[in-house]
Amino acid sequence: MQSKVLDWRDPLWSDMLAHLAHDIYHLPEYLFCEAQRTQSIPEAILITEGEKVCLIPYLRRSCHPIPATLQPAEVYDITSPNGYSGFLFNQAALEDLAFGPDAWRQFLRLAKATGICSAFLRLHPSLNTTHPQGVSNILVKKVGQTVSINLELSESELWSHIHKSQRNKINRGKRLGLIAKVKPFSEYINDFCDIYEATMQRVQAETSFLTFNRDYFFLLQKNLDHKLFVCIVEYQGRIISAGLYSECSGIVQGLLGGTTHEGLKLSPTSLEFYQASLWAKQCGNSILHLGGGVGGAEDGLYQYKANFSKQRHAFYTASIIIDPVQYRWLLDSHAKKHNIDIDHLLSIPFFPAYRYIPNQQ
Repeated sequence: MQSKVLDWRDPLWSDMLAHLAHDIYHLPEYLFCEAQRTQSIPEAILITEGEKVCLIPYLRRSCHPIPATLQPAEVYDITSPNGYSGFLFNQAALEDLAFGPDAWRQFLRLAKATGICSAFLRLHPSLNTTHPQGVSNILVKKVGQTVSINLELSESELWSHIHKSQRNKINRGKRLGLIAKVKPFSEYINDFCDIYEATMQRVQAETSFLTFNRDYFFLLQKNLDHKLFVCIVEYQGRIISAGLYSECSGIVQGLLGGTTHEGLKLSPTSLEFYQASLWAKQCGNSILHLGGGVGGAEDGLYQYKANFSKQRHAFYTASIIIDPVQYRWLLDSHAKKHNIDIDHLLSIPFFPAYRYIPNQQ
């Protein structure tokens, strides 16, 4: 079994993806954009054995809380980029029951050797149908559910799977003159940015959502332009909502979006979702993934998305302690810095616990 850490510029990363079912979240260019947003380092670990392949993309972050005088070497942790990158196995790897546990143990060895003490992976709802098994220090947890639209259904079936309340809103919007259309992101990037920024200000979004700013969107457009599209809804010649979508290997993802204050009463997002599903189907894709609620919760956002399809996916995360000694070191340092009882810190459902900041949850 061989393993290697790949830089995002290594052509081997893209070469491997050509033989793996994947999504936009696994592309090196997407990891690069996310790294710029989060001030991290985009990498992937590649593990192979004969024809069997495992690829794990991630962002590597420096762990600075340990005082330099106590830190023998630089310590890092890794996390998935925004979205669901998880890990990728090819078919040969999935068919070999022994490969999975061996690959994860190899991942742990290589990660530890490169100074990584922990990992947090958000598993892909439709691609990661098997989970890490046989390794004691990998905790896989079901967080919630996500919603997707099965684009292999007929258009009449797609319509019938939409809740009656949303079908009424779509029909009402059309009667009022709402027009929805899907266009390349580059054509409407400024309109999208204006609407997204105004929406985040209106809802007083968390800091993490505010980092999806104009610079980030232009960086995405520069690196992934051919995979990004925007579904806009117009009313009386003005754009009142816009949603950003990615298209990659048959999977369309609803990424981010917003609605103008004036457009709220017209419910344009209902028409947007429907138009996006028709476009995605006509382009030959198999699934439109709308995602779930905030943080995986089955909240109001999740319930709204659930109105557009009957198809669900379980959403899991994997929390991995790679170097227990370094992890405890970081934990103790963080607890002292923020005057938190160590047992209380360990009881909080936040991973890695040494990145938990009081009063920000």
